[in-house]
Amino acid sequence: MGCGQSAPKESKPSQGRNGSSPVRANPEPPRRKLSLGTLRKEYAQHEERPSFQERYAGVIAYIQRLEEDRQKSENQLQRSKIDLERVDNVFSNVSRSVVNWKPYDRSARREPPEPHRVPEYIQMLQGKFDDQCSHSSRMATNIAELQAQIEKLRGDVDTKTTEIVRLREKNVQDAKTHGIKIAQNNSNHDLEITRIENSHLNALQGLEKTHSAKIQKMQRQFDDASRTARDEHNVEKSRLQNALLTTVDGFKPMVDKVCRDQLEDLRGSIHGLVFSLDDLERGDPGPLRSQIAKIRNPQNKDYKNVLEGCFWSIIFRGMFATPFCSLGEYGDAFMDTWIGLFGKGKSYQWPEADTRSETWRYVTLETLEQDLKSSRPSNLKSSYEANRQSVISSLSNLYSQVSPENKSREIRDIVDKACHLALAFGKQRCRLQVLAPQPGDPIDARDTAACFILNHSSDRVIPEVQLVMKPGLLKVGDSRGGSLGSSANMSPSAVYLKIAAN
Repeated sequence: MGCGQSAPKESKPSQGRNGSSPVRANPEPPRRKLSLGTLRKEYAQHEERPSFQERYAGVIAYIQRLEEDRQKSENQLQRSKIDLERVDNVFSNVSRSVVNWKPYDRSARREPPEPHRVPEYIQMLQGKFDDQCSHSSRMATNIAELQAQIEKLRGDVDTKTTEIVRLREKNVQDAKTHGIKIAQNNSNHDLEITRIENSHLNALQGLEKTHSAKIQKMQRQFDDASRTARDEHNVEKSRLQNALLTTVDGFKPMVDKVCRDQLEDLRGSIHGLVFSLDDLERGDPGPLRSQIAKIRNPQNKDYKNVLEGCFWSIIFRGMFATPFCSLGEYGDAFMDTWIGLFGKGKSYQWPEADTRSETWRYVTLETLEQDLKSSRPSNLKSSYEANRQSVISSLSNLYSQVSPENKSREIRDIVDKACHLALAFGKQRCRLQVLAPQPGDPIDARDTAACFILNHSSDRVIPEVQLVMKPGLLKVGDSRGGSLGSSANMSPSAVYLKIAAN
């Protein structure tokens, strides 16, 4: 019982503990908390600007750290309050146990502690209570320090907030000032642009007037010079044309009889070579087969006529097709130039015969012939010789297909005569064309000056060309280059006419 009465005295520490608690004795007054969210809300319009984030990134980070430290301190204070309440509950339970202590109950299964050990338990509990009070005191001290830090941090936040507000106001003022300066600069810039444009326009108008006057002056000078040059050119052109028509040079034209005789001499050489062969009809006609098939009941004479026509076809293409073809590829360029200058004629590819075209032809050929006769090598000579050898080779190849005899010398003489005759015809003042009608052309069999009929007397013929065996000779103009509107057949062509169907 004595121990039970001393229990209330042992409960003083709980009163002293409750009375000495710094948390309960000095409750913290409520304060206004400024979070980073509040600051962001207040200065949201400035956060939208990239310059604000870049300029105050350090301040924002510092405020965030202060908020985190304050939150940690509040959490630690809350945990300390919870621990203190737990200790109060423990000591309250102990005090109630001591006050309500009863003597040993024999009916109980467990024996209560001996009365003389109760002070020991109380002392033990008192020690634990003192330890808890000491711990609570330390926690209170820590809480006070944390609250002091929070107060300091809040002061720093207020300072930084004030600085941010000041900077914001300064930025707003700077923006207004900058806007005024920009507006002033834009106004000055517009005035300067207007001044420069007006100055440029005035200068441009002045230059246009100056250049217009110069252009008109130069145009008048050009027109006068062109008119003078044109008049001089026309006078010189007329003089040259008259000189070309009236100039008496050392050229000796070929009379018609000489032209016919030289062509007949070439014809006779070819005819003699072909008709010296044996009977062609007994052998393989070879290259003549396709043309022989167009003749009814061909005889040996017909075979030889066809072979002679093949010879003339090769010689015509290589020597007489154009005034320049005897010169080979080199002459083709002059033929193209002749056509390019004077155009193609209506009946032939040659230009129409007039003073200018014929003068250009024979003057050019006379110049080229002088180059051929010179001793120095030239591309013209190479082209001329290459064409000559090509014609010789073609004739030799044709002859070898119908006869085993070697007639290279006779063939070379024929080609040399053709080359000489082609150049002689080309430099005449009149136009001499070696030509023949084309297969299928209508023909007047009664015009013996134009063509000679080779068909058999028994053939019923149609007045239409079937085969051309020999070309004829056409003369345009006179020997001095006049009367170019007239033409005459100097030698007829030899042809086979088509045979009428039975």
